Amino acid sequence: MEKFLFHRPCPLCGTAQGWLIRPLRYALFDDLGLSGVSPLVACSSCGFVFNDLSEGSEALAAYYRGNDHYSVSTTAGSGGSTPVECARYERLLERLDEWLDPTQTILDVGCGKAGLLLYLRDRGYSSLFGLEASNACRDFVGSIAGLSVVERIEQLPEAPSVVVVSHVLEHLYDPLSFLREIVSASDPDAIFYIEVPNTAVLLDAVIPWSWFYFEHINHFDRSHFLAMIQKAGLAPMAVDTWSFQPGEGSEMDCLYVLCQREENVENNISDSGLAMYLANGLPVQPVSGDQIAEILSTNRDLLLWGLSQYAMLILGMHPEILERLKGLFDVSSAKIGRKIRGIEIRSSANLINFNEKFILIPKSIYTADMICQLMKYDYNNNSYLVI
Repeated sequence: MEKFLFHRPCPLCGTAQGWLIRPLRYALFDDLGLSGVSPLVACSSCGFVFNDLSEGSEALAAYYRGNDHYSVSTTAGSGGSTPVECARYERLLERLDEWLDPTQTILDVGCGKAGLLLYLRDRGYSSLFGLEASNACRDFVGSIAGLSVVERIEQLPEAPSVVVVSHVLEHLYDPLSFLREIVSASDPDAIFYIEVPNTAVLLDAVIPWSWFYFEHINHFDRSHFLAMIQKAGLAPMAVDTWSFQPGEGSEMDCLYVLCQREENVENNISDSGLAMYLANGLPVQPVSGDQIAEILSTNRDLLLWGLSQYAMLILGMHPEILERLKGLFDVSSAKIGRKIRGIEIRSSANLINFNEKFILIPKSIYTADMICQLMKYDYNNNSYLVI
């Protein structure tokens, strides 16, 4: 690993230098005003792994305020009320059962479209609050009677006695300061449930690079996760792992902790295990050399279908692909009409008109359905490549 000076101090210990693991680059929407340069680094002092961002905390906060993706998304983790999301809520409720009763004030941090709060309300809970950065999500929830969702911690109408912080810390510029603020604003005897992706099993994924969402800028293993929890003034009561969705994926994919406030808790850590794991095991680039050669060997125009953050990483890390692209396609209304490097994203329904082109499909849970759709549009096996 190369030595590296950070723009962003280590989120766990504040150190300003460390090691470069991979020089990540994303081809983001042109209207975001963000460079997409997000090096994956490790702190030289505590070993925490994170992304260095030169734009700073205000640019990241502005991105989340203006991001309407979660307000229209139906994927797990967007805070909706789909059956998949409700299965996640049911599992969480079972885990928290001994600490919950309908009289408690419950706060969902990063509540999205308030799916968890609605699920709780349907089960007799009445004192429910959400904290959400996205203007679009707050506007969506604003039309639902009986729920209060605010943008900032200081706007909370009362101190919560149960706090859920699920898949939030990996998104934050300064997660430790944020946790400390939440702890300070909560009831002294509050119970906290905190969950993050478990980066220590990343290399076991079918496509490890697909874990590197642009929005995930902090990467946790058990030791650094607990260190942050304790530095925030919390004492763990239970620590475990489970899958992101019940019955799907690996039971090691997510780390969670149940904890309570405790004064003078401190965990000074120095552990480079996760950094070495990634440096030694993560391929140098997302797309293999053989696939790059196959892509560049075609004399047909290149199109890409599916503008996930993984797709944006592929385009950013492989400019040789981006230079050949003639079209971008997606199904999301939050993406159609926007541009990446001046190329406008069109509805995937238009692919019916391009079956003489060569389609690149970044692998996802939708890949099989996408291939079936191409077959209906008279594409053949030599007309697309899953990357």
